Amino acid sequence: MIKQLLSIAFISSTLVCLSQTGPAGVGSSATNVFWLKADAGVFNDLGVTLATNTQTVRQWNDQSGNTKNFIEGTSGQRPTFRTSVMNGMPAVRFDGSDDRITNTSITSGNNATFYAVVNYSSLPSSNP
Repeated sequence: MIKQLLSIAFISSTLVCLSQTGPAGVGSSATNVFWLKADAGVFNDLGVTLATNTQTVRQWNDQSGNTKNFIEGTSGQRPTFRTSVMNGMPAVRFDGSDDRITNTSITSGNNATFYAVVNYSSLPSSNP
């Protein structure tokens, strides 16, 4: 019985030591420079009022724990928040023309890896 309890305790402690603490269980704040999620921290102003369907996004807060929030000061260049776009989840929609949202405090040296989930409703060209 004690042998089984010790085995369970060892396995549990190993899983805790190897577990990830970052958003969605991916990495940690040390390995994720920033993490943007359309279902969290999307504001139509400077971090006070959450964006609702069809409103423009002025600030998009980092979920990695590093407070690398993204902001767009030019109203005509802000993306749009949309609800229930992909599998019932919200999205931040860029018009493909001049929309953007930036963060000038992020530096990557010579190495960076970015992952994004995108969905084209129609392609603007054969190789967008």
